[in-house]
Formats: sequence, structure tokens, C-alpha cells
Amino acid sequence: DPRLVPGLPAGLGLRSLLITPILAGPQIIGLLAVGDRFENQPFRDEDLSTLQIVAGQASVAVENHRLHEQLKSANLRLQEFDRLKSEFVAMVAHDFRSPLMAIRGFAEMVLEDSDIGVENRKQFVQTIINETDDLARLATDTFLITQMETGHFTYLWTEMDLGAFILDAVARGRADHPVGLDVPAGLPRVTADPERLRQVL
Repeated sequence: DPRLVPGLPAGLGLRSLLITPILAGPQIIGLLAVGDRFENQPFRDEDLSTLQIVAGQASVAVENHRLHEQLKSANLRLQEFDRLKSEFVAMVAHDFRSPLMAIRGFAEMVLEDSDIGVENRKQFVQTIINETDDLARLATDTFLITQMETGHFTYLWTEMDLGAFILDAVARGRADHPVGLDVPAGLPRVTADPERLRQVL
């Protein structure tokens, strides 16, 4: 085994050395060595058997520690995932509220104001349709959580014009705050999933 340092017995002044591997399945994870039996007696088969038993117990202890660390790491990842999911659900719930309030407000205006002009009525109804589309997109986003958890989440890759896409995505986002855009001409085409990229923007 490469971990056995050449000249170790001589360096430690040993006359005899008994070594057994510590195994994890077929893999050697360490070596257990004892040197110079009491009163310099030669090692016997019983000594080898005893050392192998101790090595077996050491192997079990090492494997238990490895599994414990693995479990602890997996648990931390699950806790982080659960935290992110809770944040995402809270964000989506908040995002649902805005279009719902807009739909209700414009619908009430159309219903209650009999003197509203045709153009205003069209504009209000179009706003309701746009907000409904936003709600449908949000519903799709929440469905993505289930897809991610079950491992069925897939990307739909396509080549797209990045500059035109950014301008369209920001306009459709209708941010509550002013947004400045500087999209240089001639941006390269990219391969992406348009809906996922729209979500990011």
C-alpha cells in the first residue's frame, strides 16, 4: 500500500510489524499497524485475527462517521431548499395580489360607470386581459416548484435575439419603478429558454 512509508520499521526501531487494512467495501481506507509484540515474541495467527477484528470495528466507526456527515450535509441542503421554497411561495402570493387588485378595480369601473367611453372601456378590458395573462404566468411558475421537486423540470432551448427579447421582457414586466435600458444594437443571438430567461429578467 503506498501509505506504508519505506523504512518505517527501521526508523521506529521495530523488529517486527503486523499490518492489516481498514476496509470500506473493496476500498482500503487506512492501515492498522502494531509493532514488536510483548517481549519481542513473534506475532501469531491469533494476533492477526485480533487486529483484523479491531480493524473491522474501526472500519464500521469510520463508515458511520461518513454516513453521519453525509446525512448532516443532506439535511442542511433540505433546510436551505425548504427556506428558498417558502420565500418563493411568499413572493408568488404577493405577486398574485397586484394583478388581482387591478382586475377587480378595472372590472368595477367598467361595471359601475355607465358613462365610460368606448376607448376607455377597451383600454380597461385590455388591462384586465393583460393582468389575467400575468396571473396565468404566475400559476405556471408555482407549478414549476412541483416539477423541480420531482425532477421533471426541463428547459426548452431555442435561439433568440437577445436585444429584442430584453426590450420586450422589460416592457411586459411593467415595473412599478422607472427602469433605464441601454441595449446596444447588434447583440449576438443566444440559445436560451425564453420563459425561464423572462422570469429572471
